[in-house]
Amino acid sequence: MKKHLQMLLLVAATAIPWITQGQGFTCGFENDADTAGWTFVNGTQSNQWHIGSAVSNGGNNSLYISNDNGASNAYTITETCFSYACKQLSLPAGAYTVSYDWRCVGEQDCDYLRVFLAPATFTFTEGQSPDGGTHPCWWRDEPLPAGFISLTGTETKLNQQSNWQSPSMEILVPDSGAYQLVFAWAS
Repeated sequence: MKKHLQMLLLVAATAIPWITQGQGFTCGFENDADTAGWTFVNGTQSNQWHIGSAVSNGGNNSLYISNDNGASNAYTITETCFSYACKQLSLPAGAYTVSYDWRCVGEQDCDYLRVFLAPATFTFTEGQSPDGGTHPCWWRDEPLPAGFISLTGTETKLNQQSNWQSPSMEILVPDSGAYQLVFAWAS
């Protein structure tokens, strides 16, 4: 049976309906139940993930990047940054249809989103790409580490779009188990 993962991304996610074998999971960031389980790897980065009402695409809240503690959906262009928003999911092996809406402008080469599933055991470090690099312009086209599953279709990075985009793609989760749904911001 094909499973569906739908996400609404706005320099992050605003809603994540999850349907698997007749059961549903929805995360619209509108209440405590929606926001439970999200973790942020922001550290002291100038651009950090937040859940709040500074911007949204439907509903009142979303997950977004901010350089002012969540007051706005703005970022500091002059500082190198890697920040991560993660949600642990238990996934059965199989084929999934993934779709989401996103928008992210930024500089063409160095400000972007990457969306992927990572092994639950992987530890992210603020200020570094998953492979330990510290330069966002280099990581924009690099493949994800082994065991990661891209959720950006044929694109490596997502940016240069001021209007909402709605990709849809098929992915294969090869092994049942715990994964992290990750929104990575690099600037």
